[in-house]
Amino acid sequence: MSLRRILHHLCNIRIGIKSVLLLILACLAIHTVFLVLIRNGYLLASRRPGDAIDKKRDVAESSEKHSNISSLVKSLHDGEKELYADIKSKPVSLNEIVRNLAHLASNRSTDDYNTGDESVGASDSEKASDQSQHHDDEKHVKESVTERAKAVEKTPEELTKKSCIRYVSIYSPRMAPFHYWREYVNLEQAFKEAKEVNSSRYDSRIVQHREFPSMFIECPGYRCDVALRPTADERFLARSDAVMINMVPQEVRYKMPKLSERLIKNLPRRVKVFFYAMECPLMMSHWDDTLKDIQYHYTMTYHSDSDVYFPYGQYVPGEPMDTEVKNFAENKTGLLVWTASNCNKTFWPRLEWVRNLEKLVDFDTYGKCGKLTCLPPLSPICTRQQRVYKFYLALENAPCDEYVSEKVWTNSLMTGLVPIVYGGRREAYERVLPPNSFIHVSDFASQQELVDYLKMIDKNDNLYNEFFAWRREGRVEQVYPDLYPESFCRVLPKLSKYSSPPVKKIGDSKYFQSCRGGPVRNRTAQGDIHNWSPWR
Repeated sequence: MSLRRILHHLCNIRIGIKSVLLLILACLAIHTVFLVLIRNGYLLASRRPGDAIDKKRDVAESSEKHSNISSLVKSLHDGEKELYADIKSKPVSLNEIVRNLAHLASNRSTDDYNTGDESVGASDSEKASDQSQHHDDEKHVKESVTERAKAVEKTPEELTKKSCIRYVSIYSPRMAPFHYWREYVNLEQAFKEAKEVNSSRYDSRIVQHREFPSMFIECPGYRCDVALRPTADERFLARSDAVMINMVPQEVRYKMPKLSERLIKNLPRRVKVFFYAMECPLMMSHWDDTLKDIQYHYTMTYHSDSDVYFPYGQYVPGEPMDTEVKNFAENKTGLLVWTASNCNKTFWPRLEWVRNLEKLVDFDTYGKCGKLTCLPPLSPICTRQQRVYKFYLALENAPCDEYVSEKVWTNSLMTGLVPIVYGGRREAYERVLPPNSFIHVSDFASQQELVDYLKMIDKNDNLYNEFFAWRREGRVEQVYPDLYPESFCRVLPKLSKYSSPPVKKIGDSKYFQSCRGGPVRNRTAQGDIHNWSPWR
């Protein structure tokens, strides 16, 4: 017996076709729900010891998944009732069964289904009738889909939001450091905005707590976004994907080694501990001499060897700042300028070196360590005023490789001045700065040689403009300060729940070992200039 005759007989059996159709609908519903459960990670997901707490995190996201499944099952159930009523009220043909299944599938998904030639094997009159009925059904399906789409219409912002959110916790017993640390002013403001429903820092999927605010951070170019929160409560740290330590070192002074050890031991293996530092090791060790014993999984520092590289600035070749040759000496009336507020808390005799230079050449000095004042200090207004000078003394407070602060990036290169640098060795500056963009103190045997060289360049615009040739090959951009919330998107590539990075100590890192004479020593005192020579 041919398949065509079998189907014909099935269509004439009224009671049997109902059972068959209901069985098909039940299988379709079970199959669809099973696929949704697998896709959302409820089935076949590998669990590891210490990860049981994953079930409790992201309450809002989990509720949304359950809601979607419930809606799907309800939609299938409604379709089943509708189809059963049609069967009961009128005779059923095989073509109607196919169309009804297609109708149900179209309501279940937004994908387009092609049912093909539904009237194969039917007579010409049946074909014409079925085609007319099929056209009406298609119109009904499209109207139904349109109505459903309008009912669940979302704003463009909602449609572009990612379903994946990673929780990053800043280990901090209180919010105070975000108020009195100048670099954290943007973080403090963003945490305040996170409580406002209409703010871009607010997201309904993030559960807010009375103890601490949690802000939403959109991360373009990454698979996930970030929810950032400051807390020292280990219950919430355990529900995080990453914990940032050492962001408020003075709040947990002398406690970080034992604290970091406890966190790594007790937190689920999914949680990664990041050591954060934007100060040099010499300054950090001066605040807390136990720094070397802090344990971590990843580093986030200005040093290029860090797991998450976070410099003060960066040179981007291939994206020129200038397309034409310019005369950068034009309208510049001053030779040299220096701005500083930290006069004596340094690890080389910087202030004495500057005072000796003042004896050889006349130049302007600003800030607490200088003779002139610009208000508000460290503001963009003061930075722009320095454009009338040709050279800028970008002298760091410590001799550490790759510790290249905003003195070089913002106050010099981005402002159109040539930086005279000292901190790390020349080779360290060459690794991070644009080519032929700076003068290093160690290039000269004496300060007098440096002064003679500056006066020669001052008289020759062509030589001076050679220091800006890099602008036609690339650009520089400031990264820090200030610390913006989006900076935490950089940790996302490290947040795989299946990775098991080794536990390391800061004392063994290249960041910690990057300073002249070691990372632990006293600050300089008056008179040390007589026993000092530049780090070459």
